[in-house]
This record gives sequence, structure tokens and C-alpha cells, in this order.
Amino acid sequence: GEATSDGGGAMSLGDFARYARSEMAFYAHGYPECADAGFDTSRIISADSVAKDPDSPIGKRISGKNGRGIITNISGDGEVSVEFCEPEGQDLLDVASTKPFTWRKFDRFQAVEFKWWKWTNWYDATVTDTFEHLYLISFDAHDEHPAAGTIWAPAECIRLPGEGGAGVKISGAGCDCINGVYQIDGEYSGRPV
Repeated sequence: GEATSDGGGAMSLGDFARYARSEMAFYAHGYPECADAGFDTSRIISADSVAKDPDSPIGKRISGKNGRGIITNISGDGEVSVEFCEPEGQDLLDVASTKPFTWRKFDRFQAVEFKWWKWTNWYDATVTDTFEHLYLISFDAHDEHPAAGTIWAPAECIRLPGEGGAGVKISGAGCDCINGVYQIDGEYSGRPV
């Protein structure tokens, strides 16, 4: 188990909930809407957890040639097995070809431009909340979406006002429903609902 400090020690229900939400956000670009169902988040569920080896790459979130992923194993030849999030798959990579997963950061209440993966244009929006590499975006109605809305979106869908540049293709994620695709384009991962 992983405690808040990642240094081992006791793990509470709250620690486990934060870990699960973080993993779901990373793997699927989705923000899991969940709440405790009346349980005590400080309740200890594991008193005997094993601390992570801070020097081990296993479990590290990385950016590799196939996108974002997590290192799952190490070979003796300087290669690591990586489980990629999207597209889903595994690959064996030279550890030198990986880099830590990072993302562009935006602040709460910052004015931005937003483009969902299927839209043609960028539209004015505001970051209203943040969670790791995800941002809760509020936007007004426009030609490509006739109703105002809010949606959790990855940093790849956001840019500074007037920044310009080519659009970014955001492909479907496992948590598209949570991301708001149903409200936006009536499709799930590019397939009709």
C-alpha cells in the first residue's frame, strides 16, 4: 500500500481514495466523481505497508514514445517494461528514452482557450478547478456546442488566449463519460453512444 508520504507506514481509507483517484486521472484523463459514503477516511486499512524504493523506476509515471505510461518492470539490459495509457498497450523501452511525466500548468480562475478533441476551433474559457494534470473548464455556448458547460479536461486541450498554433487531437479515454463527452458530442471514444 501507499501512504500519503509514499514512505510506507500505515495507509488510511483517505490515502487509498486519493491514490485511486490519482491513478484513474492519470490512466484515463478522467476526473473520478466520488465521495466517501459515510466511512471514516482516517480509518487505518493497512498498518504494515512496504515503503517504495525511491531509487526504483517501478511505478514511476513517464512520457515515452507512445505517450504517458507507468514503468511496470525492469530488465537486466537497461530496459523497462511500460504500460501505456492511451493507446493502451505495453512496450519494452530503453530507460534512457523515457522522461518523467509532466504537463503544462494553469491556475484556478485563469482565462484560457479550450478546444475539445472533436471541435474545430478554440473558445474562451476559464479554469475553475485543478487536479493533477486535469482542469475543470467552464465555457460559454458556441457554434460547436450550443450550451454553456463545465468539463474536466487534460492540459492538451487548453492554451493561453491568443497563443495560436495547431490544434491537438485528444482521443477517447476510458472515463469519457466522466469527462463529459456525452454532454458534448454524443459519442463515446469516437463511437456513437
